[in-house]
Amino acid sequence: MAELRTLPHGRIVMCGVDYITATAKRLAGREAFRVHAAQLSELERLAGNEGKPWAWQGYSGFTAGSITYGERDDGAIMRLSSNLAQMYWRPVVATATNVSRMDLQVTVNYKPFPKHLGRDGYVAVLASVGPQGHIPNAMLTVATDGGETLNLGKRASDKYARLYNKDAESDMPQYRNCWRYELELKNRPAWAAAQQLAMASDERPHVAVYVWRHFADRQVLPTFSPELGGGLITVPRPRSNDERALIWLATQVRSVVDRLTAHGRRTETQNALGL
Repeated sequence: MAELRTLPHGRIVMCGVDYITATAKRLAGREAFRVHAAQLSELERLAGNEGKPWAWQGYSGFTAGSITYGERDDGAIMRLSSNLAQMYWRPVVATATNVSRMDLQVTVNYKPFPKHLGRDGYVAVLASVGPQGHIPNAMLTVATDGGETLNLGKRASDKYARLYNKDAESDMPQYRNCWRYELELKNRPAWAAAQQLAMASDERPHVAVYVWRHFADRQVLPTFSPELGGGLITVPRPRSNDERALIWLATQVRSVVDRLTAHGRRTETQNALGL
């Protein structure tokens, strides 16, 4: 009898929203998008990422670091990635008319480090035979440095997943001995997930479960517990300073002040803020 292979067990160190594309059609949403874009582009400028012109499908605007923003006659579009997506997706969703793409990620640290999770997942998919001989669509790629990536689903589908060696993909120390489980949602699934996550005070536990179930349902059993424990790494944030305080006021408080002022509550609002 063949010896059963023990799967490695990892610890979640990061999880959340890793990318978002949102649009705003209503006038108030477009104005809020413009404010968000201006303030987030300033964050990128302070980090050394200068803006460049950008155009796509009639939108014209700019791209700078982890933000892309554009406008056209019928609305505005914003794309955030990496740290900006994880930190600022909520105010974008709150003022958006639609979210056409949202990427969720769970980054898992292992000791000892398994080099072939991608290959093992691919083998598990091949070994699974569904009704009428159906096997989930999967593709395994191996880079020259040995890094593996397992892709689940078709790239153009509304749900597309990746499992890849984050240690090999990145030279950043926080990703040492890590694999990343990533789920790319588009169209209706993206909008539904954005609205559901926005209702949670902390989206991370929901992201962990959502991603875990997606891989498990496709015969790739994740090698981590979907329950979050201690030790989550905080996403690097810009140093606290006056510029950051002003950005926070503009992105988080200004819309509330504008709404109260429009309702004739300017004096009460000023008193509440001690102005």
